[in-house]
Amino acid sequence: MSAAEPGRTVALVGNPNTGKSTLFNALTGLRQRVGNYPGVTVARKSGQCDCGDGTKVELVDLPGLYSLSASSPDEQVVIDALSGHLADDRRPDAVVVVIDATNLLRNLFLASQLSELDLPVVLVLNQADVAAEQGVKIDADLLSRRLGGVPVVLTSAWKGEGIAAVRRAIGEALRTRVRMPAVEWPPLVEEALADVAAGVAADIGRAPGRADVERLLFDSTTSVGQRLGWDAPRREAVIRAARDKVRRAGYNPLAAEPLIHYERLRRLLEGVVQGGGNRTGGSAAVDRVLLHRVFGPIVFAGIMLGMFAAVFWLAKFPMEWISGGVDWLKSVVAPTLAGLPMVQSLVTDGMIGGVGAFLAFLPQILILFLFVGILEDSGYMARAAFIMDRLFSWCGLNGKSFVPLLSGFACAIPGLLSTRTIEDPKARLATAFAVPFMSCSARFPVYALMCAAFIGPLYGPGWESVVMVGMHCVGLLFAVPTAFVLTRFVLKVKP
Repeated sequence: MSAAEPGRTVALVGNPNTGKSTLFNALTGLRQRVGNYPGVTVARKSGQCDCGDGTKVELVDLPGLYSLSASSPDEQVVIDALSGHLADDRRPDAVVVVIDATNLLRNLFLASQLSELDLPVVLVLNQADVAAEQGVKIDADLLSRRLGGVPVVLTSAWKGEGIAAVRRAIGEALRTRVRMPAVEWPPLVEEALADVAAGVAADIGRAPGRADVERLLFDSTTSVGQRLGWDAPRREAVIRAARDKVRRAGYNPLAAEPLIHYERLRRLLEGVVQGGGNRTGGSAAVDRVLLHRVFGPIVFAGIMLGMFAAVFWLAKFPMEWISGGVDWLKSVVAPTLAGLPMVQSLVTDGMIGGVGAFLAFLPQILILFLFVGILEDSGYMARAAFIMDRLFSWCGLNGKSFVPLLSGFACAIPGLLSTRTIEDPKARLATAFAVPFMSCSARFPVYALMCAAFIGPLYGPGWESVVMVGMHCVGLLFAVPTAFVLTRFVLKVKP
């Protein structure tokens, strides 16, 4: 391959939180461009990557996803980009799959599915340093041999370790074009796939791609049939018959794909991964409490109550300083305007007093955002979403609805934007209707003023945080029944 071959594109994919974006930054440096994919609001981040031998390629950082079964608009964009179905955006020449080295089995599922797409692949086992600290030893060469020569690289992107090897592996993949080995399906499942392929070809006049066939058989929410223009009644009949064959093979048709892939991956990883048997570290012990059916919600309620109490306690002192500063400024400005009472009132009470009233509550808002940021960075938000899934399921929402609803406490707009990560269309729309009921930060100063003016003097400072939590819960009391009514009686969107 020439040293300056134009038009080469390499896609970077992986599960969320595998260090994919960190690796992207390490490979591209500051040579990045950010735009949108055609027709959607999903960001397209790309940059130039030097493969080490003078070859330069365009590296595209695709949104994180767990499988090729799209469960959100972001994931659908990734699948369309890899398949070459996006307008004005051609199919990549190779794919770099970023894998969490501490959890190979789960992360390799996506890489195994890429055999459907017939694309050259590079496997990057990131966070290898963390895996080593946990006593996990990975034989990357053995894994590469079992995958038929697919390049496998151990890295620690945040430390910059293994980056040069990744560059060389990308160049190697573009030269050798080694694919992930195809999955060996059980005979009846293979027959079912052949039946679907034949049905598509008979109706639309051309043979479908293997990836499209597998989506049609295994994915109940796929839009592949509509994209191919396959007649719906005929499609349903063919797929129903094919799924009956999968059942005769002993599999649930909608669970067969991951089960068969994981059976293959377990055999593949025998001898590749050693050590790190039982995860008994501090993180696992904490998770047993945070995710407990009884203690999890109690801890969550305690954290929320403690957060609001801390907001009042920590913000008390800067609020007093700001109020004192505003009063001092009023006392300085008022005498200079003594001859103009209307102007004096406008400046001191309107301008200084108005701005001062806002600034006095700014510490509470900033401290609240600080605590929310800490909860997100610590990983507790993901655990809270898991806990909330059980609490929200009865009203038609799910755990992913928790994040938009919580974001609504800061501002309804980002809360509404974040609903696009919810895979169920009905739950996504119901969550969007429920978000505006949350008490956003614009209402927070009003609540704080009422609590400080009435609750504290009458019942003591300890009750301020309790009432504050209660006032925020009122929004939930309206939001949850609204979601229940919408999902049960109003919305007709099929999941």
